[in-house]
Amino acid sequence: MVYRAFDLKLRVDVALKAVRPELSASERARELLRQEVRSAREVVSANVCRIFDLVVEEGRELVSMEYIDGTTLAEVLRERRPLELREAREIAAQFLSGLEAIHEAGLVHRDFKPENVMLTRAGRVVVMDFGLAKSRTESKSGTIAGTPAYMSPEQSRGESVDARADVFSAAVVLAEMLTAGPRDGIWEAVRETPPRVPEGPWSPILRQAYRPTETRATLRRELSPALSTRSRIVYRDSRTGIRTRASRRSPRRMRSTSSAGKWRWRGSGRS
Repeated sequence: MVYRAFDLKLRVDVALKAVRPELSASERARELLRQEVRSAREVVSANVCRIFDLVVEEGRELVSMEYIDGTTLAEVLRERRPLELREAREIAAQFLSGLEAIHEAGLVHRDFKPENVMLTRAGRVVVMDFGLAKSRTESKSGTIAGTPAYMSPEQSRGESVDARADVFSAAVVLAEMLTAGPRDGIWEAVRETPPRVPEGPWSPILRQAYRPTETRATLRRELSPALSTRSRIVYRDSRTGIRTRASRRSPRRMRSTSSAGKWRWRGSGRS
């Protein structure tokens, strides 16, 4: 459950997300949660929802975070899919930048999917929901958490995961953005041996992203540069055979420096 509230000190809306009871059942669990919140606060990126603090209100543990007014990528894809290449690249460049910032802070998201990507009216793309995020050292084997359709093979097996698990999940989202037809067809295709990748401008890099862990593409070295809106790419239209060159600048990165204070309830909402 996520509540929308008004920060009386900063005079801005914030989102308060209720912590699942099992995450605060004991003092040790609460301390681990505090450590995760402190780690998440180190992520400063325009493309990641800013985490402010862990607070207690009316006996409930709540995570205070930036309120994002927009719609999810999942809702956009339900209304119109596939997206045009230019729009898909602009969205992808931003959410990959957000994932990079998360990884640079030593965290693994572990539940990256269209439902956890928000798009604002101003064109900002924001990675949401640190509910399953763990530090790389904490993401040990034996625990299966996340959304099955977007899980990497090693995550599905309950093995230890690192940033490469998020790369696999992001590649599934990338395929959905440019592919028509049922989503579950994409989910099944990427798990075949070898993975079946829809033909298109992103096919080569998607094949690298679906590789086994030890040879899988990385965000910084392969995935982000291949999709960067600063780069110039050449792709072939399968219907006409025409080769086209596309180019567009990346959006500027902004820095959020807000912190939460007192608030006034605005009722339930969506962060």
